[in-house]
Amino acid sequence: MWVACLAYALGRAGWVPSAWHGHFTDVWLLPAALPPVLWLHERLGWRRPGPPRTREVLAHLAGWSLLFEVIGPRFVSGVVGDPWDVAAYALGALVGLAWWRLLAAPITFDHLAPLYLWLEYVLAGNLLQRCRLHHITTLPTTGHVLVLGPGRGRFVLRLLRERPGLRVTLVDSSAGMLDRLRRDLQRAGVIDRARLVHADVTEWRPGRDTYDAVVSHFFLDCFDPPRLERVVHMVTGALRPDAPWLIADFTLPQPAWQRWRARAVHGLMYAFFHRIVGIPARRLTDPSPLLEQSGWRLQRRGAFNLGLLQSDVWQREAA
Repeated sequence: MWVACLAYALGRAGWVPSAWHGHFTDVWLLPAALPPVLWLHERLGWRRPGPPRTREVLAHLAGWSLLFEVIGPRFVSGVVGDPWDVAAYALGALVGLAWWRLLAAPITFDHLAPLYLWLEYVLAGNLLQRCRLHHITTLPTTGHVLVLGPGRGRFVLRLLRERPGLRVTLVDSSAGMLDRLRRDLQRAGVIDRARLVHADVTEWRPGRDTYDAVVSHFFLDCFDPPRLERVVHMVTGALRPDAPWLIADFTLPQPAWQRWRARAVHGLMYAFFHRIVGIPARRLTDPSPLLEQSGWRLQRRGAFNLGLLQSDVWQREAA
């Protein structure tokens, strides 16, 4: 809407060639004016929330064309109906409808998969990977490791290269991420030691498998407290008594200014991933109390980037 409003304002101000000045503003009229009209309808309870729907766009296109190009010229002197104005309104309606359809279609991690490694590098460089690898030596050299939310698999590839005796089960809700990870594992020649599971981890059950370790890097921050509790319960029941749990994630440091900085970063992060991608969490939930209630105890912790990130090793008290 704001792009359309700016384009319309530039047209009205005469900052476009005079030959197509009038039709230029007509193109942007509907994309600029329709959203506030429908917002007012929502406030009055006349429509359900959401982007403009096809029937609403067509109805306003017909109504405005009739008002400005048929009725107006009959009652306002100097105003002449122009069928090309109607064509410009229609073009604007198509542009707006295409954009609103794009907004209405949910964006998922499948859509982000092709860009995920690039986005991570641009936004954080190698910081997240350093945090993932901080406690990699804690993992066993042989056995079966459960990895929750492997994403594009930078950590998994490193782990399988350094631990030829390990097998991994990779659980992710994004088919797009898993498809790209599968290709990377095949190119690296380690696909035979990996089992890829497409599932929502809050509903997934490991069956009879018992794992020697679990890894969940930048994954638990996606869940609200009820779902996070289900994940902790599931993992606790799927591990050997002495198995470690490696967790790398965002956190809130204690010093005041660092905490304010972290809150600003978290706000931007959740504004995107909750509202655009649709993760359940609206804010960061510290998993430590839930882990302690389930018998886990913190063994090691590393802090990164002024406390914005941390890398933990947890182990159950029974060990």
